[in-house]
Amino acid sequence: MAFKGKAICFGCKMHLQAPYIKCVECSASTLLCLHCFAQGYETSSHQNDHSYEVVTLDFSLIENTWTASEEMSLLDSISECGLGNWSDISCRIRTKTAEECETHYLDSYINYPQQALQRILQHLPPEIENCYQMIPYQPTEDPPRPKDDPSQAIDMAQYMPCRGDFNVEYDNFAECDIKDVEFDCGDKSDEELKVAVVEIYLSRVKERCFRKRIIKDYGLINVRKTELVERSLSKGEKDLRDKLRPFAKLHDAEKHEQLIQGLLLEDSLKQEIYELQHFRSEGLTLKDSAKIYEISRQERLEHVGKASMVNDILSMLEDKVACQSWLQKQAISRSSAALAPFPIPSLGRKPATRLDISGTPGVERLTEEERELCSKLRLLPQAYFEYKQMLIKENSLLGSLKLAQARALIKIDVNKTRKLYDFFVRHNWITRCDN
Repeated sequence: MAFKGKAICFGCKMHLQAPYIKCVECSASTLLCLHCFAQGYETSSHQNDHSYEVVTLDFSLIENTWTASEEMSLLDSISECGLGNWSDISCRIRTKTAEECETHYLDSYINYPQQALQRILQHLPPEIENCYQMIPYQPTEDPPRPKDDPSQAIDMAQYMPCRGDFNVEYDNFAECDIKDVEFDCGDKSDEELKVAVVEIYLSRVKERCFRKRIIKDYGLINVRKTELVERSLSKGEKDLRDKLRPFAKLHDAEKHEQLIQGLLLEDSLKQEIYELQHFRSEGLTLKDSAKIYEISRQERLEHVGKASMVNDILSMLEDKVACQSWLQKQAISRSSAALAPFPIPSLGRKPATRLDISGTPGVERLTEEERELCSKLRLLPQAYFEYKQMLIKENSLLGSLKLAQARALIKIDVNKTRKLYDFFVRHNWITRCDN
């Protein structure tokens, strides 16, 4: 049994640490720790007299004075203790001083890393090489780095360029479900359950790597740049991209973009076909004729618009308020210098619509002038009779009546009161008091 990234002993199912034994005659997963090898562990397929080789990390990778085991301890210690804590890192490695750890790491991994690390990557097995394709950047690439402004890191989808990874992983707490899982060679009652838990964890990690690959391939790390590109798109193209977004995971970014561009080309061809069919229905068979037709059509529409404008003005000449309103709207919409020289008076409050009082109680008792007045002032006949009776009665008691006294008697809009007052004075129903 072997999990990705970890070597497991074929006998005791424990994680292997170098040196350990690898059977040459059996499959590549037949690995044994030194204890099981010394006990002569056998199975139906593996015999203890098979040829074997010793897997050890006691060899140099980058520098002759550093073994592979020390290289792994150095990288693990930097990950746990943090870059710069060379004294703690030296205590974990035990065989190197703090100065040696700092010098080796800076020279081999930071200042001059290309040649040595490239030589290591060339000897990776295929399964290790494939795993690098699922992280957001290639190991030999320099990850995108923002400027010195820390706020720009927020525009990169919480991507940390110096680490080449994201601040918060997708399904960030997936490891919590397997942190207490241990494989004990003595207790195999729940081994299948533990294996199922680990397989579930691996599927979640696979989904995490898949999402990272999508973000890298589609260039979604730079959020602001992506937003600017989306703003420059037309509404039709933006809607099409939104509809096709679920299909992006079925193929890579290049093929997805080819699909979108193909559909956009299809839509543009359809629009052009519709235009050609319209021209053909109008009796046009040449492109030059279609151009002349479009120019003539625009001129005709402008002429119709000007003609309708003149008709609107002529229909509004009798209504002063409506004419001024129309001129004001035209001046605002056009904002042209042609209408600016002459002043446009303020329209004041918009006049209320007339009230249809036909069929209301008491309308038969009104004269034609009173019906016109009630319709303009939006008064019902019964209310009009009450106001008329109140003003005539007050006028008979005082001998005359002021406008202020009329407003105090009838509690309605002051403009309506003034018009009623003037109407009653004009018909000699009340006497105006000028004092």
